[in-house]
Amino acid sequence: MWQAVCDAGFISVTDFIHNPLRIFAAHELAVIDPSMGTKMTVQFNLFGGTVLKLGTERHHYLLPGIDNLEEVGCFGLTELGYGNNAVEMETTATYDQETGMTCPPWCYARSIRGSWRDATSSF
Repeated sequence: MWQAVCDAGFISVTDFIHNPLRIFAAHELAVIDPSMGTKMTVQFNLFGGTVLKLGTERHHYLLPGIDNLEEVGCFGLTELGYGNNAVEMETTATYDQETGMTCPPWCYARSIRGSWRDATSSF
């Protein structure tokens, strides 16, 4: 079903700019297939939205592939003490004004309880 929705052009990551109501309407498909809400949120919101809003022209070539599922994004976040309870996680990242980056990979501050964290986002 997910591929059929994308093949029909029912949703595009650029709808965040041009027609946000289409994004909301597409997420209503979760009523028919609950896994659709999660898949669409990861693909279009987390992955596509990041490329669209935080990417540059260097990254925007990915957008058509995000729309037709040739480019599939994934996301994972966990801390040993919390599993997937994102509300209770203690991981932080610090923006470095000198470099304009959020610290080099994996230089996140340790949590008070010493929980181990692992975050993955790839495309």
